[in-house]
Amino acid sequence: AVDRTCGPCPADTYRSEEVEETCVACPAHSTTVGLIGQSSQAGCVCEAGYVKLGAGCEPCPLNTWSDEVGLTSFSSCRSCGDKVTLAPGAPSATSCVCPVGTYTDAGVCRPCRQGFYCPTENATAGVPCRATYTTLQAGSTSELQCVCAGETVATGGGLQAGT
Repeated sequence: AVDRTCGPCPADTYRSEEVEETCVACPAHSTTVGLIGQSSQAGCVCEAGYVKLGAGCEPCPLNTWSDEVGLTSFSSCRSCGDKVTLAPGAPSATSCVCPVGTYTDAGVCRPCRQGFYCPTENATAGVPCRATYTTLQAGSTSELQCVCAGETVATGGGLQAGT
């Protein structure tokens, strides 16, 4: 709490209803959007990426985002489409990144090319398999998916040759 004997409460605080001279910080993940002099907790709204739920603010779910403050419904959280977020509560579309197994090409997620793997989100290029190794398909996520080129390997229900 910020003690004030007179004057408006600063941004991101509100006047305590119990003790008139006291300014209290807005709850976690909420803001007064730069406004000063809020007279109650109602002057605090959820930050971008968060939704008002009861007395608190809950994050938009994984793989969604919102750049709006003051949301009151999770339906206002926007989908990242074919992209993912690294954590809940994403505050902008730029928080949506390409998932593992893909790389970003001018903002578009492309499957990691055959012979490469993409083990992290938001990759800008694939990691090449070691010399004489390749992957059996595009979209590989791990070096463990690199196999000796030209060898035949078991794949679930049959055999497939490395290229």
